[in-house]
Amino acid sequence: MRLSQRIKNGEELVQDFELAAEERFLDAQELLARGQSTGAAYLVGYVAEMLLKNAVFRFDGARPSDRVSQRLWPAKKWAQKALPALPFTNFHSVWFWAHVLREKRRRRGLPLPEAVAQNLMRLAFRLERTWAVELRYFGLEVDADHATRVMADVAWIRRNKEQLWK
Repeated sequence: MRLSQRIKNGEELVQDFELAAEERFLDAQELLARGQSTGAAYLVGYVAEMLLKNAVFRFDGARPSDRVSQRLWPAKKWAQKALPALPFTNFHSVWFWAHVLREKRRRRGLPLPEAVAQNLMRLAFRLERTWAVELRYFGLEVDADHATRVMADVAWIRRNKEQLWK
C-alpha cells in the first residue's frame, strides 16, 4: 500500500513510530547543524512524542505490526480513570505520555528505576513547556541554544527508549 494511502487511512504502525523517531532525530540534528533551529526543535519534539507513545504501547504488549490508531483512545480513557488530575490537552503532549508510562509501569509492579523516572518526568516537564506542535506554524522563533537544549533532552529519551518499555 502506498504511503499516502496508509496515512489517509490512519494506518501508522508501532514500528513506523520506532523507525520515524530515529529518522526524524537525525533530520533534526541536520537542521540544527545548518542553523535551522526552529525546524530542529519542532522535529525533535515530535521524536519525544513518538518515543513515549511507542514506550506506552510496547509496555502494553503492542507488537511492531499493531496499528497506532487503535491504541490512542484506549490510552486516553485509561489515563482519565487512573490519573484523573492529569489534564489531557491533545495526543501530542509529552507530559501526558510520560505520566501514562510511569503510572502503567507502577500499577503493573514494574516501576521505572527511581533515577530514570525522575529524569523522565523532569525532561517531560521541560519539553512540555518548551515544545509545542504549533511550532510548525512559526519560523525563526527558536534560537540555537534553545534547540540544543531540546535536542539534548530528547537524546536522553532516545538513549533510554528500550529501558522505558522493557
